[in-house]
Amino acid sequence: MAQTIDNLSSAASSHDTGKICNTLLASGIVAKLNQAPGGCQRAIGNALDDTDEPNVTVQKNGVQVGPGGQTATAQVKSTFAGHDQVVTMTLVSQGGSWRISGLG
Repeated sequence: MAQTIDNLSSAASSHDTGKICNTLLASGIVAKLNQAPGGCQRAIGNALDDTDEPNVTVQKNGVQVGPGGQTATAQVKSTFAGHDQVVTMTLVSQGGSWRISGLG
């Protein structure tokens, strides 16, 4: 899980929207984003353009795996408009890897 979040931070820093959409986001999220004009990559690109510093880090002791080991949550810290915020990221196991399924 931590590797997925690190990969998100790296891909966001380099604006690698293809990697984010194709390897880091859960299929349900990608399907929803693909309904928007320009699809997932444009939606993610627009979100990254609005971000000052696309840096995401996992909080210590902030990862919990759900029953059955197919879902997880992680407390992540991000910076937006110069302010740090901690949010809960949800992840799901898909195709042998962890994929991001939500933020909130």
